[in-house]
Amino acid sequence: MRFSPFISHLAIIVAWPFLTGGYSALNIFGGYVVGLLVMLTFPEPLNAKDYTRRTFAFFLYFLVFAKNFILASLSVAFIILFKARRALTPRLVHYHTKHLSRTEILILAHSITLTPGTTAVHLSEDLKTMTVHALDGKPAEKVRKSIHDTLEVSILRFTR
Repeated sequence: MRFSPFISHLAIIVAWPFLTGGYSALNIFGGYVVGLLVMLTFPEPLNAKDYTRRTFAFFLYFLVFAKNFILASLSVAFIILFKARRALTPRLVHYHTKHLSRTEILILAHSITLTPGTTAVHLSEDLKTMTVHALDGKPAEKVRKSIHDTLEVSILRFTR
């Protein structure tokens, strides 16, 4: 009987502190890393090829999101401090989501909303279009390309 790679990884994470002699955040993290290394070393018997790929893709998404969050925060701070109010050209942009699953749309909408300067405002009833409010005056096509190239591509790497 083959176990789920997640269950195998969880078992390694739980067992690692017993093997090393104590529970601490560092030991649990060490168990997580050791579990990933075991999964990478023995992907076939543990049925873990897709699991490790998705795990690393999730970490990549986290790094991409963190970078976007920091850059957007700096951009919004610059707009607030140095741009005249009349120079702002906020806009609503329609972003097509018909090729995404419900979970992917949810993650994308939350990622957009958590990024300063953008907010997911509305999702159409048929789940094919998301309306996004963008603070800066980029053309709509640039906003769409930015969302696609950074957030959507990263999300799709770990969800598919």
